[in-house]
Amino acid sequence: MLLHQSNISSVRIELLNGKEIISKRSSTHQLSMKSLEREFKVITELQNRGSDFGLLPGQSDNFEVAERSIKFKRKGTHDLSDLGHDLTIGEFIDIIANLATEIAEIHSNGHVHRDIKPGNIMVTQAKNGAKKYAGIVDFGLALKINRTQTDPGVAGGT
Repeated sequence: MLLHQSNISSVRIELLNGKEIISKRSSTHQLSMKSLEREFKVITELQNRGSDFGLLPGQSDNFEVAERSIKFKRKGTHDLSDLGHDLTIGEFIDIIANLATEIAEIHSNGHVHRDIKPGNIMVTQAKNGAKKYAGIVDFGLALKINRTQTDPGVAGGT
């Protein structure tokens, strides 16, 4: 199922061994491929430091841009922009607290996400309507802390 498509990338839900995964693929544009490669490297580095941001095992640490895709565990059922208007005060506080903890984890591992927005904050909605924080996604603009921002394509963002 297609979740997002633009001239930069596409994001799909796919089945792998009976489980839903997220497959993110870049276009053939060089800056799009660079963004996906940067995302892969940041998430791989975070994972190697013990932080799990959903990268599926078995993808090479030597990412080749020619692959142009990354596979992730599915995080949440909705993004915050879909459910934000329906949050209780308790759910809102819980989501913000967990978001702050995860941002601190990213920073303590030497990176800055640079694209925190409701669309990149995943939430799970239970059948009873309760909403819980599921995680941050989309590390395509992430950089190492204090890195000069001269890499191609890093000036974008929302």
